[in-house]
Parts: sequence; C-alpha cells; structure tokens
Amino acid sequence: MRGWDIEKGECIAIYNDNDNWVTTVAVSEPYLYCGGYDCVINVYDVKARRKVQILEGHVKRIEDIIIDETGKVYSSSADQTVRVWDVDVRFYFLKLNVNSLENACTCSTVVIIALTWK
Repeated sequence: MRGWDIEKGECIAIYNDNDNWVTTVAVSEPYLYCGGYDCVINVYDVKARRKVQILEGHVKRIEDIIIDETGKVYSSSADQTVRVWDVDVRFYFLKLNVNSLENACTCSTVVIIALTWK
C-alpha cells in the first residue's frame, strides 16, 4: 500500500510489510488499520509512517474493519466472527459468532449489526 500527499500528488509512504492481499482499510487519526488474507489487522501510525501493532485472532481473511466514535475497532472475517478490539491491550474483548446467519448478509452488514447491538 502507498500513502499519498493528495495536494502534491506524491507518494509519501510505502507500507509493504503485509504478508498477503489487503482487503479492507479503516482510518482513525493517527492510525491506519489494514486487514486481509493474512488474518491479522496491521495498525500503522500514519504520521510516523510505521507499523505499531498487529491484532491477531481471526483464522480466515478479514472482510471489513470499522472504528466507532469511542475508538473501538470492529472486524468481520470469513471465519464467521465479528471481533471487537481493545487496541490498547492488543486483544479482542468480544467475539460474536455469526455463522447462524448462513451468509444472509455481507460482512459489512454484520459489522453494522455489531455496532448497533453494543
């Protein structure tokens, strides 16, 4: 992935330490959250231009990441779970199994359900 200065049209950062394809990103200043086929969420400090955390827990690709107004990070995965992360301690504190939905909705919808369910 590359970070760009839109006004100058210049690449200002290259984040190339993901182990596989990135499928989703989310931004909450000053952090960039990336998830994908490596089953982890890589957290980058955008200003420092470096990885600061790896959030591990999913066992299949990450489909979506959403950050709520309190800073909680929600991720949905092809492992049919939604996890709610405490980024300060680098671990999820809630795991919702959604396999009973039988693929009736997209992972984005599942994350929205989790956000409204809290």
